[in-house]
Amino acid sequence: MENNGDGLPLEKAIQLYEIKHPTQTDKCIGEVVRAGGHGVGIHPSSYVSQPIYNDDLDKKLIVLGYQYQYSDILEKDYISINMGEVAKLCNDGKLDVERYVDCYHIDEQIGLNIFVNFIKEMDKANTYKSDLQHECICKSYY
Repeated sequence: MENNGDGLPLEKAIQLYEIKHPTQTDKCIGEVVRAGGHGVGIHPSSYVSQPIYNDDLDKKLIVLGYQYQYSDILEKDYISINMGEVAKLCNDGKLDVERYVDCYHIDEQIGLNIFVNFIKEMDKANTYKSDLQHECICKSYY
């Protein structure tokens, strides 16, 4: 991610994930409002939360032993690491970066309604400011 306004901060993504499903009490809403579009609706902290990719992250990764590699496709040096590796480093306490969930796959209308209301409530509380409601294209698949 390049801008922290491009997604839900991990803490908020976890709150959304943990909301109980209103009609299927054995489920949490994170199973139908799937962070990162992951097929089984895993917990946001397990995989899908992205850091902001910048020099600060690179410096922290270099301290942990990661190295730059040159990419012919990108035509620049970069550190090859995926979101799962970043999540594991963060969850293991080895890396401290802010993480965000920048996309969701929403499986049902109830999930879409809860997602929209969650974003609206965050806006009302001034804890999350973005143009998400204008930029987000939500698709509900039945």
